[in-house]
Amino acid sequence: IVQFVAALSAKAITDKEESAFVNGDGSGKPLGIRQTSGITSIAQAGAAMTYDDIVALYFSLPAGYRQNGQFLTSGKGARLLYTLKDDNHRPLFAPGQPLDSMFNKPLIESEDIPANLGTGTDETEIWFGDLFNYWIKDGSQIEMATQDKIENLQTKVVLYKYVDGRVVNKAAFRKLTAVK
Repeated sequence: IVQFVAALSAKAITDKEESAFVNGDGSGKPLGIRQTSGITSIAQAGAAMTYDDIVALYFSLPAGYRQNGQFLTSGKGARLLYTLKDDNHRPLFAPGQPLDSMFNKPLIESEDIPANLGTGTDETEIWFGDLFNYWIKDGSQIEMATQDKIENLQTKVVLYKYVDGRVVNKAAFRKLTAVK
């Protein structure tokens, strides 16, 4: 049972880490990409997202960072991307094309990017950047300590890990806002 609890706890710790790398405020946790000030934003051009908005986002990032760039968005943002159609109402992402890439760049879906930032005007975001420029300090592996309390027929399990992260080069990221 201790190993089972430890495995569930380790999963919870890694989920918290991912959340902090995306959205952490830097206070007792990593400073997430979304909370880093000074990253260039571009707004969606019209009332609904179009392919041109994604092209604008892609080319707003300097060429040196596009080479290793990756897209990051919410589930809602991913759904909007994959429902884009051409003038003949054909999907831009044809059947059989991997749903995890655009411009031959990975698309990462994160539950930590809000899907409803504001009613009708700014519902979600799509990020594009070179994640090499988000540095993670992994201070240790997940450690576990146990203590048996025989008199209570209990085992105390403590898991801990030291980690930090932050954007080290803001020029390597761009954000498309007001995505709806």
